[in-house]
Amino acid sequence: MNGVVQPVTLTERERVTIRLPAAGLGPDATQNSATTDAERKAEDEEGNDLMDEVDRFLDDNDAEDEEDAPDWEFEEGEVKSKNPNYVFCPAPHRKQLLHLFTKHFCQHPIFPERGSTRLSAEEIRTNAVTEMYQFCYQRGLSEVWAYMWTSWYQPKVWKLWARSSSPWLSRLRTTMTVENFWRQLKHEFLHHFLRPRLDLLVWILIYNVTPAYVARAEVLEDTHRLGRSNKLTSYQVRFKTAWKKLAQLPVSGLAYNIDLAMFTCDCGRQKYEAHHLCKHLVRAVSEPDIRFWRHVVRRRRAPLYRHHHLLPSGYPESPDNGTITDGDDHVWTGDVAMLSGGRWRTITTEQLIGKRTRDSDSEEPEMRSSSPVTDSDRSIYDLAGGDDEAREEEVCIICLLC
Repeated sequence: MNGVVQPVTLTERERVTIRLPAAGLGPDATQNSATTDAERKAEDEEGNDLMDEVDRFLDDNDAEDEEDAPDWEFEEGEVKSKNPNYVFCPAPHRKQLLHLFTKHFCQHPIFPERGSTRLSAEEIRTNAVTEMYQFCYQRGLSEVWAYMWTSWYQPKVWKLWARSSSPWLSRLRTTMTVENFWRQLKHEFLHHFLRPRLDLLVWILIYNVTPAYVARAEVLEDTHRLGRSNKLTSYQVRFKTAWKKLAQLPVSGLAYNIDLAMFTCDCGRQKYEAHHLCKHLVRAVSEPDIRFWRHVVRRRRAPLYRHHHLLPSGYPESPDNGTITDGDDHVWTGDVAMLSGGRWRTITTEQLIGKRTRDSDSEEPEMRSSSPVTDSDRSIYDLAGGDDEAREEEVCIICLLC
């Protein structure tokens, strides 16, 4: 061991995909499924999101090789090593180590591995522990493995950070949303107060913070300004940008198994992308229309995206309507037919339509007007709900929707 620096180039043994039973971690359980050079080169063509960030981080900090960190980064009792040649993790191994750790973080049973192999959550953790142990053992990084096991890979800590520890695939990667909330609370609502009393803090949370967030949430609802075209949200803008970028990337001649119904590809790059897209999935569907960007929703269970544009013509859609837990929490699906017969009122009155329809929503509203209606204005009359007194105002709203 003794911190001996090993060659950076991966050996054939390190390239195998290790699949071990839950009971044992011996080297005899390995399976030789080494990736070819052509496949690895094809992977590198696609500029995935998270791996690119890892490489940029390493490149920016390449010149900074300071082993003696500030005192506040150490726990009580930790002291500087007396050996002047001591290095916790030699620089040549750091990039591979961080790439391997990133892979273990991004893996999830939803994403198939090479050859359309789907691993369970227990298999993912077993492989991850074995791969990290083998990596450290072959390079003599005994202290690195001790740190990895105690801080990241032991069972009680694994479930705190690994995606595969949950059946749902979170829309967030970090605690950035929570940190952003505390930043806004301090700078926008508590900027005049230093360590306020508890009763004052509760009053501000109830009467200042909560109404502001409720108003912001109403703007993000599908029913906001239903008769007008709203701009794309920040997430929709980033999703559209990522889609357009992936559509322009070249593809190799390798064949991958693409499942549009489950919206998965076994190229191995989908799990790293921020929106869980890949260039093969993007090229497998036709060019989206302008309404697609407003109505597509990133779900938390497979399929991650469920939209009629993503399926070939004649392909049967899943009968499962989903739940709010899965991510199907949008009441307006973009289908203009849902507005006919006065049913647009169910949206403005905060009654759910579409996949969570009430029985009363499917009934046609009664015609309360006795005045004759010609065939030419029958369609407009039906859309307006048949109310003579409000017909003129309602027709204007419906015209905007059309």
